[in-house]
Amino acid sequence: MEYLRIENDFPRISHSAVTLGKFDGIHRGHQKLVEKIIEQKQEGAQAVVLALGTASRTILTKEERCRILEEMGVDITTSRGLGTAVDFALSLISQLENDEKAKEIAESVVYTR
Repeated sequence: MEYLRIENDFPRISHSAVTLGKFDGIHRGHQKLVEKIIEQKQEGAQAVVLALGTASRTILTKEERCRILEEMGVDITTSRGLGTAVDFALSLISQLENDEKAKEIAESVVYTR
């Protein structure tokens, strides 16, 4: 499994199934999410886990989380601060759909003064 370090924009990962969550521990809900992306591997997708907000108070260390996810069949894991979730989601929508769709969603979700 590869641990992907993200410096700026989320990189394009061709043909991938992505799940995101806190993943501070791997409980049944996390296991279900991972099972869903693992199912997509049968279609040739890479299984990707994006852990959000993992800097404080975690049950597992980064190394433990990576080991467990690798054993479950995940191909790529990465992490970002929880504050980047909206930016990540909009970037993903832009890549999967187009920039106009991402802008439309951003205008309905993001509040600015």
